[in-house]
Amino acid sequence: MLDTNIILKRLKSLLNVKTDLQLSKILKVKPNTISSWKKRNSMQFESVIDVCEVHHIDLNDLLYGVNKLRPQYNAVEGKDKIGVRMITSDLQFQYVLEAKKILPTLYSYHFPF
Repeated sequence: MLDTNIILKRLKSLLNVKTDLQLSKILKVKPNTISSWKKRNSMQFESVIDVCEVHHIDLNDLLYGVNKLRPQYNAVEGKDKIGVRMITSDLQFQYVLEAKKILPTLYSYHFPF
């Protein structure tokens, strides 16, 4: 299981912010929300994924520290350039109606499995 504290530290590092208050503003959540995420060791991944998409942060870097902690992953598994298209909740209805039109516009995420 992924440790929320580590993910939040990586996210702060990738976004070049120092404090939880700055991070909460970027994620558009209350500062005490981040504190409760740390205590529960769980988080709202939808807002994190949205921020990663806006700031062009690779989820592998964020969740697994691939480039820094396991560079061998990129050499072996990085051959898959297709990725997984993520459909956010605001696009789900449009996707059902116009999948062929919406699918090419979606951002691709690369997971190590």
